[in-house]
Amino acid sequence: MPRIKPYAVELDGLHLLMVATSSKKAAADLFRTTLYMMTQWEGGMNDEDEALAMASPGIVFRKKIVGQAEWEPLASGQ
Repeated sequence: MPRIKPYAVELDGLHLLMVATSSKKAAADLFRTTLYMMTQWEGGMNDEDEALAMASPGIVFRKKIVGQAEWEPLASGQ
């Protein structure tokens, strides 16, 4: 069984995206971005964020950088 790890990225300057998956490449695919962007715009996570992602592997979460304290799961295809 592959090891699951949480990843986060800031793509548009307004939102953070977070997911727990088996690789950075898989996370980039779910975020619809590149490994380069994942490295350049890596988002920060605290222990609570990581626990949320790890509880739902493969589910992409989004949160506004300013003003929104809660992560919200994205529906498939967004």
